Amino acid sequence: MSVRSLIGKIPHIAGCQDADRFAERNLMVFDLEVGNKVSTFAYRESDATLNRLAVLEIPSEYVGDSVVYRYAMDRIKIAMLSYDKSKGRITEENQKELDGLVNIAENSSPVDLVDDELDVLAATQSIWS
Repeated sequence: MSVRSLIGKIPHIAGCQDADRFAERNLMVFDLEVGNKVSTFAYRESDATLNRLAVLEIPSEYVGDSVVYRYAMDRIKIAMLSYDKSKGRITEENQKELDGLVNIAENSSPVDLVDDELDVLAATQSIWS
């Protein structure tokens, strides 16, 4: 399963209100920032800043299951930061965040709903679509 697919499913598997709208919003952001290399939002050298991620957080009041949501979002962030690292465009701050997220992931209880949808190892090897 791809990162893009999980981004579209996160609002649904986390029981968010207006899940279809949040899913569509985040898929549009992802497609503009990652999928379309000539987009205004596509990666540029000046983007080497902390927390530059092609997905927007859903406000907590709309999230149904915060444990599933946080687990899924952390895996998306790991995949995206790992992708940037593989492209040689990761800052020291981003590397610290990636290391912290990986540590959290290794010590957290798995959420099968998310793990069934995303193979983080595959995602970090540039399988995005």
